[in-house]
Parts: sequence; C-alpha cells; structure tokens
Amino acid sequence: MGLIVQDRLTLNGTDWSNLYHLDYSGGCGGEYLTELIADKAGAPFEKPTLTNYEIKDSIGSQYATPHIYDYSEPFLLKGHYDTDLHSISTWGMNIKLWDYFRFDIKRHLDHLNGDATRVLRFPKHVDKIKIAREHRCTASLIVRTHYAKRDYEQFEGMKSLWMYPATQSGIVSVRMFLRRHLKAMDNFEQDRVKERLGDKMFEWFKKRYDSGTGIYYHWQLEQALRNKNKFYNNEDIDGSFEDIVDTFMGTHSDIKVSEFRLHKRTDKDFGGVFEWKLNRLQNFINATEWLFGFSEDPFNIVEKVTGFNIKSDLVHSWQQDNIRVIKDSGMKFDSTQEECKDFILNYYKNNNIKVKVE
Repeated sequence: MGLIVQDRLTLNGTDWSNLYHLDYSGGCGGEYLTELIADKAGAPFEKPTLTNYEIKDSIGSQYATPHIYDYSEPFLLKGHYDTDLHSISTWGMNIKLWDYFRFDIKRHLDHLNGDATRVLRFPKHVDKIKIAREHRCTASLIVRTHYAKRDYEQFEGMKSLWMYPATQSGIVSVRMFLRRHLKAMDNFEQDRVKERLGDKMFEWFKKRYDSGTGIYYHWQLEQALRNKNKFYNNEDIDGSFEDIVDTFMGTHSDIKVSEFRLHKRTDKDFGGVFEWKLNRLQNFINATEWLFGFSEDPFNIVEKVTGFNIKSDLVHSWQQDNIRVIKDSGMKFDSTQEECKDFILNYYKNNNIKVKVE
C-alpha cells in the first residue's frame, strides 16, 4: 500500500514544506537554534522574557512540554495527557488547530490569568476534526519536540532536524541543570504552578518541597509535572532530586549515531500497515558541536536542510559563553558521566544552599 498521509492531512493544502521542525533533547541549545531558524523563515515565535523563561515556538511550545496545557486543551485534540503518547495524526492536527485558534488560545490564557476577556464558545470534537482537515496555513511555522520516536517523516516536505549529544553528554547535562533545573522559581504565579498542578497537588507540592526558606526550584516543578498522573491515580511518587538527575542523564546520554541512522516502524494510524525506513543521519546534529563550536557541521547541516545560513558573530559569542559556563563551574570537557552527575547532585551542598532534595 502507498503512503496516504499527505492526501488526508496537509499543512498548506499540498504538503508540509512550510513547516520547520527541530527534535532535540534538553540542554542541547535547541531553543536558540529554533529562534535562529524562525527568524530566517519568518515563522512566528516568542523570545524569552522575564515572565516566560523559554522561547515559545509557532504553537506555543506545546510539543516541547510533556503535557497538554490547561489553556490550550479546549482547542486541541487531547488524545492523552502525555504528549509523547500522541500519534503522528494527533500531532499534525494539533499543529493546524493551534494555528487556526491561536488568538482564541491566547485569549483563554489571558482569561485564566485574570483578564476579563474570555472565549465565548469552545469547539466541539467534531469541529476540531473538520477544521484540522480543512484549514490551510501557507505561512511558515516552526515546532520544537523532544520525542524522536514519532514518525515525523510521514509528513511530506517538512524540514526536520534532530539534535542529540553523540559525545560528552555529561557536560551537556551540567549546562542544562545550571541553566534551568537548579535555579529557583521567581514565584508560583509566574509559573502558574497551582493552575498546572491542580489544587490538591499544589498543596502536596508546597509541603513536599518546603525547606523553610520559602524558595522552590524548577527541578521540583518538573518532577511534579512528570508525576501528575501518578499523583491523581494515588500511585507512589519518587519526587527526589536524585531521581530527576538519574532520569535526565539516563535519557540524555550519548546517542549511538549508527542506531539513529535507520529505523523501521509499522504504523496503523491511517488505516493501513506501512513500513517506514528513516535515514535521519543526514539531518543529525551533534549537540556538543553546536553548543561549544567544536565543529562547523551544525551550520552545514542546517543550511542543507533549511536553506538558511545561520552562522554569525552572535552565534560564535553564544558558543563561547557556553564554554565559559562549563569552565567557571570547575568542570572539564573530558569529565566523565559520573563526575558530571556528582557535580549536579552536590551542587546545593557545595554552594551552601538549603534545598529539600529527598
């Protein structure tokens, strides 16, 4: 049987050639690469601000998070709370639905944040399906993901890049934790902690991570969000700091590029059985080379896939800053995975910071 995805679901009416896609693991510098490509492509995105830590891609970074946002849920096909479990069809439809409803989604978020403006009517499921099939988006979009197991290649013409550490992943993890997870949250309201966790888990969260300082950390919220389903299903939760370090470093270890080259998958999303042979090596960027400027390969691959030359003095300066972060931390680029893990686990203790980590 032949490929039928394009006939059923396209972005611009013909194919997905106006969609730029970057799949990468945390800490790889994917947000900055997204920003550079979006700027060249003219795709909508939001730069980080004091109230929004991360870049927002063309669909609000919905698929760069592990869950459906509470404010976007009425407009999207939920499928499953865990976005990694969404099929390729759900993923594609939600991109189109976000583009169609983007102003309504923003209005709904503003309303949830206390703005008087509200959405008067939410679409029904049947409406969403119809809109996803018929909506045509001819502008460029850019979407971030953290899930390489989804068969994005089914969408013809989409410009996809994959970025994972093939070397020195421990140092990539150190940078990620220093940049994000180890930092304190400014306040609950800014991160919408109560809304995202729900009343019951919010109370659990405050008690679980109360260190007596009144300060809470990004890794704690990450743990809570990862375990939200377990919490409301009354299942045991390991919300410790060591657990998130183990999980992060275990899933962000050096990828074997040879295994990333070819995948075979049987897919039944579209009423048939198909075999996909994926050659992602030609679209693969070693995150370590991108972060620290150890090679020109990332620039060459981006230009080959997207047609954009993103090399500049600003990017070089960003890479040099990344090098300084590692050197200032006292870590070395030849540090072992275990040395990197020990650095992260002992960070609070070595810096005399009181945090509840158990």
